[in-house]
Amino acid sequence: MLLWWKEYIHEWRMNLFIILQMVIVLFFVNTQVSHLVEEWGKLNSLLKTEDNLYFYENALATICGSTGSQKAFQYAEKKLAELDGMEEIAYAAEVSCQINGYQNRITTDNYISNLNMNPLLWKGIQYPLVEGRWFQKQDAIDDMLQVVIGGGLSEKYKVGDSFILVYDNGIKRNAIIIGDLGTDFDILDNAYMYAAAGETIDAYVVQHGADEDILLSNDARWFEELQDEAAYPSSSALLKIKPGTDLALYEKYGVLSSFDKIMKNTRERCDGYVINAINYNAVWILVILFGVMGVAYLSAQKRRYILGIYSLLGMSGKQMFDRLLLQNLLTYVLGTIASFLIAPYISGILNYAVAEITIANVIAMGVLTGILILVSCLCNLYIRQIEPKEILMQIKE
Repeated sequence: MLLWWKEYIHEWRMNLFIILQMVIVLFFVNTQVSHLVEEWGKLNSLLKTEDNLYFYENALATICGSTGSQKAFQYAEKKLAELDGMEEIAYAAEVSCQINGYQNRITTDNYISNLNMNPLLWKGIQYPLVEGRWFQKQDAIDDMLQVVIGGGLSEKYKVGDSFILVYDNGIKRNAIIIGDLGTDFDILDNAYMYAAAGETIDAYVVQHGADEDILLSNDARWFEELQDEAAYPSSSALLKIKPGTDLALYEKYGVLSSFDKIMKNTRERCDGYVINAINYNAVWILVILFGVMGVAYLSAQKRRYILGIYSLLGMSGKQMFDRLLLQNLLTYVLGTIASFLIAPYISGILNYAVAEITIANVIAMGVLTGILILVSCLCNLYIRQIEPKEILMQIKE
């Protein structure tokens, strides 16, 4: 009887077909899983801690144009204050700074984006942190700048570390890290560049990665020291409006969307996220299962003759069954490895973005491999009862 690995090599064409099938299937599975993980991250990218907030799309651009200067922003803020029921605007101003000795490992850039949030913004929303805490009232008046880091900074620094921030106007501030957003995170677009109103929060946030360096702060003195260098929101606004206000008045400058309603829609979407994702991908799942079962069936039919010979020579059904499962397992392992190696080339051909393999992808691939093994077991259980008479029932090609 052939050794199991010699038999495996002898049937290299069929095994290669299965491996290529796995490469294609796992590529699309990983692409979809990465998309779902990214979408889930956006849906859970912030918490609302203040009521009666509204996104006001294109309001700033309508009032004074998309300049981003402090003067233009203050003019728009004044015009918005004239609207009935408008209490306050939530915003962050942005400047670039540096940390001596620090350089982003991906872009080799040493400039860091510092977003300083006004009280309504840091009180009204919170971003989930991988470590540390969110801002508190005392942080705004502390002599040392309290910061929450994200992006490339998260790879070098941790909560509790301190450094000196150097701004372009020569001002230096001692800063200490109180929270960490991680290397991949989503925050509100500081320019509030929304094309149209969205139903869930993923339409209002922007994804950031390790190739960027983000510092969030809530310092009150910051607005006095760096107001001339700072860039302010230039397109849309985030407002707090009194309950009972006639919102039709706000159609004057842009489209108003309730933050409360958006977060409610987001929670409802998250509640059924997994089930909806499975339903959305049901066609792909069925195609994969039928493909696996079809290949398993054809493989089983092709091997009946040789298995009948093994049975005639004294090999038990259990031994033949275990032998086949070992060969299939090897095929699945090779298919998984090949999918990792070939995926970047498939992405290049199809013009897909190369997705980083995360724990979610590993879990999905593990589940799929488990399904393949289960289907293989079910389709080949007949081997345990196979007898030498199978030779008479098959015609060897």
